[in-house]
Amino acid sequence: MLGYLNATEGIDEDGWHCTGDLVEVDGEWIMFRGRCTDIINVGGQKVAPVEVEQVILQLDFVQEVIVRGEPHALLGQIVTAKIRLSADDLDIKEAAKRIRAHCQRCLPRYKVPMNIVAVDMSMVDARQKLRRRSVALD
Repeated sequence: MLGYLNATEGIDEDGWHCTGDLVEVDGEWIMFRGRCTDIINVGGQKVAPVEVEQVILQLDFVQEVIVRGEPHALLGQIVTAKIRLSADDLDIKEAAKRIRAHCQRCLPRYKVPMNIVAVDMSMVDARQKLRRRSVALD
């Protein structure tokens, strides 16, 4: 991509277009990890929301999840997960307990959500994309 028509911002001195995408390179593989603006800073440790979301979505009782950073006086930010449960018979306290236990097995401690909030309505738009910005404000 050469850039955007009549726009010079976002192009560095070597002519590269800065997309704001965060990727991880592993040999010949490139894995998309999220957007630079979405990264959560927990006491200096960087957390990609997509990574935490993928772990939480491994649980069959979670239908949708959005992970965001929330301000914290000591750590700068903490990890918060907004979830939509697929099982009506599971209460949020039990769901949160299971989510934390699963995350503790799969993720470093600083990536485990400190806050888990249940939502009743879908968090995806008509194009089936997560509504990260609007859900974060709710």
